[in-house]
Amino acid sequence: EGQMLSMLAERGVAVPKVIDFDLVPGAANAPSVSYVVMEAVTAENGKPAPTGDKFLEDHPNKVKELARKMAEELVAIHRIPSDLPFGGFEDIPDSNADNVTEYFAGKIDDAADLLGSIGVTPDEIVTLKEKFKTIEFPEKGVMVHGDFLPVNVLVQSDNPLTIKIIDPMPSINDPYWDIARNLNQYEFMEAWIKEEHHDDEEGFSEAIKTERDFNDAFIEKYEADTCQLDRKRLHANQIIFALGHIQRSQARLTQTGEVANGATSRQERVVAILKRQLKQRIVNLLDEAA
Repeated sequence: EGQMLSMLAERGVAVPKVIDFDLVPGAANAPSVSYVVMEAVTAENGKPAPTGDKFLEDHPNKVKELARKMAEELVAIHRIPSDLPFGGFEDIPDSNADNVTEYFAGKIDDAADLLGSIGVTPDEIVTLKEKFKTIEFPEKGVMVHGDFLPVNVLVQSDNPLTIKIIDPMPSINDPYWDIARNLNQYEFMEAWIKEEHHDDEEGFSEAIKTERDFNDAFIEKYEADTCQLDRKRLHANQIIFALGHIQRSQARLTQTGEVANGATSRQERVVAILKRQLKQRIVNLLDEAA
């Protein structure tokens, strides 16, 4: 995180100044601990700058403007080239793949049990990996933020709107990775809110409005500053991102032993929605291949 933020700052991307970062070895069998020391980011009133999601609670009319500003900064990040292999960044490597197809195929193989649990057959897994080979991925990866949501930007001022980007989950990947993260989040929130509102269509439309406005403005600005998104390539990124998201969510369930006295816990509901959406994305991509 510290190294990526420092590199972004050198390229003029809106991030806080990094003062120090390092990896401290853990005692005995404890894991190493990394730390990053950054400058304090304050708002115009001198108080700590709010995260984007908190800012929108007080300024709902600024949702499209924030989305466009974030897309603008993301384009700047994605224009930074890299010769590193696809996958983890520096101290957290998870791949030595030379191209996206190879990297994604490895992720599919690693998640074979998970895919089987949602009804994806071995033959469909083979077909899915073959489908990846037909998609025009970039030859080289770029640095991606990995978690580029409003919660991970700080808003310093609203006129003009000024932000600082924080808390990356850095990797070298297809730039669509960050778009897939945002789109997956929107589609998850859409499904979650729909469950909350059941048959209340009016209540659902009002509750999803901020997320929908943000997603539409974000995609529109990103495409305007780059080019029209390749939907098949985007769907492939959404599938691979979702695999990791589900694996992390299931690990949290195991670690916390979260239960809800016989009812389905919140985290279990999250995982159930993510699995349904993953299966549908795979079905859609396989149908495109047929």
